[in-house]
Amino acid sequence: MGLTNLANQNFDVFPWTGLRENIDYIWSDESRQRLNGEVSLTRIVESLNKQDIFERKINDPEDQLSDIYKYRDLLAIPGLAGKLYWKIEKLFWRGQYLKAKEGFEFLTLPENKDGFTQGASRFFLGRMAKEIPLRTTGFPSRHDAQMTALDYLLSVHKFPTCLTYISFSYIMAAEVYSEIGKNKQAIALCMVDVPSIDWKEMNTTKHFNAAKYCLYLDDITNRVRHLYESYRYGNENTNEKIEDIINNDPFVCSFWEQCIGIPFSDYDKHLCFAAALEEKDDFPYEDKFYEAINHSWPEEKSLPDEIRNNRVLNNNILEHQK
Repeated sequence: MGLTNLANQNFDVFPWTGLRENIDYIWSDESRQRLNGEVSLTRIVESLNKQDIFERKINDPEDQLSDIYKYRDLLAIPGLAGKLYWKIEKLFWRGQYLKAKEGFEFLTLPENKDGFTQGASRFFLGRMAKEIPLRTTGFPSRHDAQMTALDYLLSVHKFPTCLTYISFSYIMAAEVYSEIGKNKQAIALCMVDVPSIDWKEMNTTKHFNAAKYCLYLDDITNRVRHLYESYRYGNENTNEKIEDIINNDPFVCSFWEQCIGIPFSDYDKHLCFAAALEEKDDFPYEDKFYEAINHSWPEEKSLPDEIRNNRVLNNNILEHQK
């Protein structure tokens, strides 16, 4: 075999830092947990020279990422979607919502095989539609924003993303359903137990909210039961609010002690789910709602320690996903 004359060859030079970071990522625990799908080496090599350009666009305050979709081949590079995700999430926390929206939508493209960033991007897109004022996000009406929020939030649970994001997606979707007068659906979503590193905080919040939804339905008994569940896991701030309710509401006060002996059971959850699904009036995203409440989750204490106690790896890679 003859030797190739390297002096006469032309080579593309790729940024070493980006190449090294992506190679390191491939061998990391985070990558082994997240990465799925086959990746073309040819596409990776062809896309590497766009990486620095794309990252500069994210960091440029004048660039609104309006031409972002022509960089979709970057999503073939292992680990890059995760790296880009954290930069895009920073845009959200800085209040650059429209630019963050473009970035998160980019990460939901089918070329992105990183399930963590697919789910997390949907969570933030739903959160922005729900929480950010219309004049900032550009939705034509509050109703359009609510429907977009439900569309995204009810799909987060299907991805191997952060379990805390999934927990919040149930809580936020419940809040949207309550806003449009669908409190039975809101309560049903609050009855889903998603295990996560923030499990106690999630239980505190969702049951406190569910107590409010029960009040809207004049379901005083279950209101007290939800308040009790919230109190069981609560912090000083939420428990002080519940104690004020107890002290100022004779019925809550008289029924409170009985709640100790009647925690919510699986039967109670199924009654809640049935009540929501048997609603005579149609409600939006019924199919997605059905999938979300029927997602079977293991108990929090049954999670492997490396997932249960590690925030980076506390993601939905669980067997019971249907």
